[in-house]
Amino acid sequence: MICNKVTQKMQFESVIQRLVFITTHTESANFLCCPACCRKLSAEELERKRREMMDQAKQREEDRENNVKRYKRQDEQEKQREQNAKHDRHAGFIHNMKLESAASSSLEDRVKRNIHSIQRTPASLDNFMKR
Repeated sequence: MICNKVTQKMQFESVIQRLVFITTHTESANFLCCPACCRKLSAEELERKRREMMDQAKQREEDRENNVKRYKRQDEQEKQREQNAKHDRHAGFIHNMKLESAASSSLEDRVKRNIHSIQRTPASLDNFMKR
């Protein structure tokens, strides 16, 4: 029976060997990697790979265009929802009340309503008394 540490060491060594193999046998445009060896691609294989890449590029472009269209539709729908929310009964009710109030009041009424926000310093009170 093999000890547990020995099996772990063997597994670790096999992982290292696989990593070394992967790093030394990388795939490039002119070579097709297989576990046995690397060989140069033939003209037919290169042409097939080019066609595959072109097909993938076309598909990617179509997907991108579809995504852009979908995002534009979503933006338009969101803008439409915002417009509907502005004209909603509750929001319009407050807005209409503000408009009515501003249309019917004078400058004097507005000053009287905002009197609480006037600064109360001794100088301003002095000027107020002079009036």
